[in-house]
Amino acid sequence: MILSSCQKEDDYQPQEITIYENQKEEKSDDSLQIDGLYEVTDDADIYADMDEETAFDKLEKGSFVKIESESENGFVRVELDGDSFYIKTKYLKEI
Repeated sequence: MILSSCQKEDDYQPQEITIYENQKEEKSDDSLQIDGLYEVTDDADIYADMDEETAFDKLEKGSFVKIESESENGFVRVELDGDSFYIKTKYLKEI
């Protein structure tokens, strides 16, 4: 086997390479990741709709939920154990 190079050493010029490091940005409640897993940071009411008058139960601090849709008016639709409902975004922390 013969290996050869097509490069002419006289024409070689080193190139500067810039390396960028990924940095995690703080996310507002408008940028919750759909299908992302979030922890409930405090006992929180859960709602049938995006309306405070539709509260029907509480979710305990430390529960984990999956985001189902984009947040709107401070609420987001989440899923827990096959059930879907709304929760206020201020009670969610990305894990």
